[in-house]
Amino acid sequence: EFKNYIYGKKVALVGPANSDSHLGYEIDSFDIVIRPNFKENSNKPFSVYGSKTNISYYNSYRVAEKKGDIINIHKKLDWIVFKSEKDMQKIGLINDHNKFRVMKDPINFFLFEDPMLPQRIIYDVVSFKPSYFKIFHFDLYNSKNYNESYKSWHLDKKIISNSLRSHGPMSCFIFMKNFHK
Repeated sequence: EFKNYIYGKKVALVGPANSDSHLGYEIDSFDIVIRPNFKENSNKPFSVYGSKTNISYYNSYRVAEKKGDIINIHKKLDWIVFKSEKDMQKIGLINDHNKFRVMKDPINFFLFEDPMLPQRIIYDVVSFKPSYFKIFHFDLYNSKNYNESYKSWHLDKKIISNSLRSHGPMSCFIFMKNFHK
């Protein structure tokens, strides 16, 4: 069903990076708009990020720490996509209105690291052959901070070091560079 939903459509992936570019109208013109770790109104201002959201992909951190956000928004989304079967089960929602699935994993493209959510989303979506795919407002988490609705770290904390070590910024960069080509 997800393949039929994506196949041949214009798809926008909208990230949380801070921006002054008012691209909301363009974003909302896409057939399908995807946002990672979406919670209600986390895409404000709409003039910058657009108001439309059809799909959200959730990482394990969001499922573990912000389960309520997912439960609160699930009926407003067409699809919710999780990193793993275990994450999907943690939410505990069985609902005919929503479609739930586990994303395809690009782990074979990474030597020792684990891909970050943007790389996972891109790999998953393009495997279903949209007619057009455009990425908005992503700095691939290289900025000083995230949008307020996302997890943020101070660089002096051990957790950022562990995350960078497991996600391999160089592997993520190479994946994105190859995808761009």
